[in-house]
Amino acid sequence: MYRSLDDRAFERTPVYKFNLLASSFFKTPNDQHFFWYDKFSRSCSGVLEFRPSKLSFVPEELCRYNVIHLVSIFLHQKNKRFGLFRCAMEILKDISNQSGCGIVFCARSFKMKMPNIRTTDDGLKFLENYDKYFGYIKNKQEEWDKSQLLLSSYLKFGFCRFKFSADDLDNDKWANNGVVFLPDNIDKSVYDCFEKRLDCSESGVGINVDIDELKRKRREKKKRCKKKCV
Repeated sequence: MYRSLDDRAFERTPVYKFNLLASSFFKTPNDQHFFWYDKFSRSCSGVLEFRPSKLSFVPEELCRYNVIHLVSIFLHQKNKRFGLFRCAMEILKDISNQSGCGIVFCARSFKMKMPNIRTTDDGLKFLENYDKYFGYIKNKQEEWDKSQLLLSSYLKFGFCRFKFSADDLDNDKWANNGVVFLPDNIDKSVYDCFEKRLDCSESGVGINVDIDELKRKRREKKKRCKKKCV
C-alpha cells in the first residue's frame, strides 16, 4: 500500500509540508537543523533538530511520510525566562495542524551551552562543534527529575504522552517518556497505531513522580545557589 514515492508524490506528503512550513518560521541550512532568530536583536534564540521518524509499532513508510521526529530543542540561556519555549511548541503544533504531520520525541533533559549565533556561518560552526556544547546530565536522579518536569510541561502545552517500544530507544528507561502531537487531520492509520499507547491528560496523570514535590526541590536548590553567590 505504501511504496517508495517519486519527488512529485513526496511533495504531497505531510512530512514534506511540515518541513516546508517549518522553513517559513525558522532558518535552515540543511532541512534538519532549524534556527529560530530574534527579529529585534537578530541573534539566534534557539535551535530545533528534526529527523525522519521510525517507530516499530507504525509501518515504516506510513511513519516516514506522516510523522517527524523532534530530536532536540534548546534555547539560548538568555531567553529561557521569556516564555519562548512554550511559544516554540505552539508554533510546532500550528505547523503540525496545517501539514497533517505528527510530531514525536522523548522528554529527556540535557545540558546545552549555546553560543551566540548571528550569521549562517556561526550556525554552521556551531553544528560542526555540536559535541562541545551538548551533554547529558551526569547525576541520574537529577536527570530523571528534570525530565519528569519537562514531560509535565509538554502535557500542559497540549501534547500527549505515549510509550515507546523497547526497540525504539537505546535505553528503555525512557520508554514511558514518549511525547507526541497528532493533529486532527493526520492519516487515520497513524492514529490507530498510537491510540492504545496515548495518555493525553493535561494534569500529568500517569507520571510516576510528585511534580509539585520536584518543583519545591527546584525552588530550594535555586535559593541555596543564590545564598552561595551573596
